[in-house]
Amino acid sequence: MQAFLTGLIVAHAAFPAVFATYPERQQDGVDGYVALSDCSEIGNRYVLVRQGIRDMLVAVADCAQARHVQGRRDKGLIADVDIAVWRGGMWPQEAELWRVDDRARWLERWTRATDGN
Repeated sequence: MQAFLTGLIVAHAAFPAVFATYPERQQDGVDGYVALSDCSEIGNRYVLVRQGIRDMLVAVADCAQARHVQGRRDKGLIADVDIAVWRGGMWPQEAELWRVDDRARWLERWTRATDGN
């Protein structure tokens, strides 16, 4: 069991414009939104994991333009993150995106292993 994506994230301030064009991409019950390189991920939910910051449930609401995908890969960028859930300075930060069920199972195993139960 491991993260779905691991690499760098950058802040993304354009989600208001995304939702003005695609209001159906908004979701209840999430902490914020991300944009990934793969447009087929739109609508999926992931757990955003960063060191020293609580896990956040995010929904994929946008994706990279095809001409930017390779450049993003070359830079190790995994996601553009909604400024509503951005923490820290405005430079790329290390992070992981986990499938929701995988993160829950990993945390359960971690808790059992560290609690001795």
